[in-house]
Amino acid sequence: MVGLFWEAARPKTLGAGVVCVLVGTAAAGSFIAWRFVAAMVASVAVQVAVNYANDYFDAVKGVDTVHRTGPRRVTSAGLVTPGQMRLATGVALGVASVPGLALAKLPEQSAMLAADSPGVLVHEAEPVGHGVDLVGKLAAQLLLQLLHPAL
Repeated sequence: MVGLFWEAARPKTLGAGVVCVLVGTAAAGSFIAWRFVAAMVASVAVQVAVNYANDYFDAVKGVDTVHRTGPRRVTSAGLVTPGQMRLATGVALGVASVPGLALAKLPEQSAMLAADSPGVLVHEAEPVGHGVDLVGKLAAQLLLQLLHPAL
């Protein structure tokens, strides 16, 4: 079963989560080990969560079928139930939130960016102020929708 979730994490795509942290660290001008590790864990966990969510939603909406070409998708192939994939997505988001919240609580943070469909919402805030609250609310809403789609 673990192998199926590793396959669904799409290891070949995880570099996208790694590269952005490496570039950001290089551009920072200083290196703080715990922040680097926290950012790396959060970034890779978000990439895994996105891949799990894509596997789940494409299977549920019928976009991916057992007849698709390319890499196998474990939910549409019937190897993992939609409920299991929804749970795995929530777990990956939970893993990402622990170091992500630690980084967001840093006192020098003064602006937060949050992806908000259909565009990007930019929220200026006092240090550790409303921006963290906004991101937290968006993350909580996403997690609730994944765990309880009927809400």
